[in-house]
Amino acid sequence: MIKGAQLIAESFCNKKWIIYTSKDKYFATSDTPVSFGNPNESISTFGPAHPTNLVLCPLNKYLLIAMRPYFKSDGNHCDFIDADSKMIDLINQIVCLNSQRFVYFPEKSDNILEYIKKYCDHSQKLRAYKLGEHIILKWDIV
Repeated sequence: MIKGAQLIAESFCNKKWIIYTSKDKYFATSDTPVSFGNPNESISTFGPAHPTNLVLCPLNKYLLIAMRPYFKSDGNHCDFIDADSKMIDLINQIVCLNSQRFVYFPEKSDNILEYIKKYCDHSQKLRAYKLGEHIILKWDIV
């Protein structure tokens, strides 16, 4: 377990960190406070430590940390960005999809309610696929 935690920490340190802030829109969070996955659905990856995965962690209603693969063209390893409405909306959808039972939002929101209704019968299930001698683990949305 300690070795696994060390590998995850090293992976996070090698990623590009983006701290998103918002002054007028809210970030949702849920009973699954950290979401991770690969934005490129054609690539099957597993776990937050995988180098190509995106990791999202809302800290409060105005602050979110995102970690993604770092590229040399990025320059800085960490940036602070004011999130626009479209970005916040996308993140809130991902949070609702990844929740197990509860979504937390600071006020009544028709958009959040729609996302909850849309994803209430969906969940991420870890599936194992065997390809020849290899076993590939992939999160499926069911």
